[in-house]
Amino acid sequence: MSEAVSNKGILSVDDLSFRIKEAIESYPGMGKVAVQGEIVDLKRHSSGHCYFTLSGRESRIAGVLFRSDAAGVVKWPRPGDEVVVGGRVSSYPQRGIYQLYARRLFPLGKGAISRAKEELRAKLSKEGIFAPERKRPIPTYPERILCITSATGAAFRDVAKVMGTRNPSVELVLIPATVQGVDGPDEIAEAFLKVPSLLPADAVLLVRGGGSRGDLNPFDDETVVRSISSCPVPVVVGVGHQVDFTLSDMAADRRCATPSEAAEAVVPDRTYLYSLLSNGKSRLKKAMEREIDRLATRLVDRETLLTRLMAGDIDRLRKDLDGLSRRSVSATEKTVVSEIGRLAGLSAALDGASPLRILGKGYVSCRDEAGTPVSSVKSMTPGKKVSLDFVDGRADCRVESSCVLKRS
Repeated sequence: MSEAVSNKGILSVDDLSFRIKEAIESYPGMGKVAVQGEIVDLKRHSSGHCYFTLSGRESRIAGVLFRSDAAGVVKWPRPGDEVVVGGRVSSYPQRGIYQLYARRLFPLGKGAISRAKEELRAKLSKEGIFAPERKRPIPTYPERILCITSATGAAFRDVAKVMGTRNPSVELVLIPATVQGVDGPDEIAEAFLKVPSLLPADAVLLVRGGGSRGDLNPFDDETVVRSISSCPVPVVVGVGHQVDFTLSDMAADRRCATPSEAAEAVVPDRTYLYSLLSNGKSRLKKAMEREIDRLATRLVDRETLLTRLMAGDIDRLRKDLDGLSRRSVSATEKTVVSEIGRLAGLSAALDGASPLRILGKGYVSCRDEAGTPVSSVKSMTPGKKVSLDFVDGRADCRVESSCVLKRS
């Protein structure tokens, strides 16, 4: 009789695979690792995913770089290249293996680094990212500067010290980010994504202190370069490595050798500004004085010209007035003489028709008591009172008799 097998404690393959996956992912540090090794096998699938094997001295680990992350890698690495792979460790239950899920590949060998950088530089150059005409001027008088760097590094302290000395009125805002190592590119790119929410700002500083050439790898990362290119305000890069230009230096609107130099590039010295204002004030005063003198001279010239023109007009008008006056006097005299002659004629005619002149010849004017002129003897009745007007007086008379003359 066979012995019954108890199912207690027995796991299915799926359960065990799940536990292994959970154990790996929950182990401290497995969610974010940076692994150095040699690429011994590399295959780029038509789907866009990249599969590789990373070899150490005594072991190997499979790795995968999915299409979304592989797009940022140009034609490197090659088998035999020494690299640093950033990503996470987990299992792949379908094949029963654990593997490295990579996000980034950094070459370590000098040849590999140069090759990768040159290939990426050529790619981005074709897109015009490094073109001189894309460079934007740094504002002359900034009010607010954003700084992407480590919150605990010396670079930010150097920037703050320089800005505080040169012009403390300029606001400095830190956007903290790791600026070296495997996590550097992602954190720098995330920092640039925060820039729009911190506007208005006049410029962005991307800085870090000195270090080895390997510490500058994040600044040759495509994501970082594109973040600089697409930043809405000018970007100044100062990575403290004068002997080598990174791709970030080439994409920036201005490249500086150190963080302190970057701070000097964006913030003018207030002493210089005061001197500039003083010189400007002096030049403006002199310019205003010259302009006032010029206008005063012009005013005198215009006044002289106006006086000359007015004098000429006055002389002309005086001559015209004198001529009119003489013509008026002459015309008036002629009119007076003419009128005097006409008045004399009228006076003579009037004198000839005057009753006094007739009376002076011996004639008499007769009027009745009512003062009515008597023109006929028929109205003269005996006893009627009449007045006789002589040239030298009047006589009151009474009619004694009247006689009407008969004309033959």
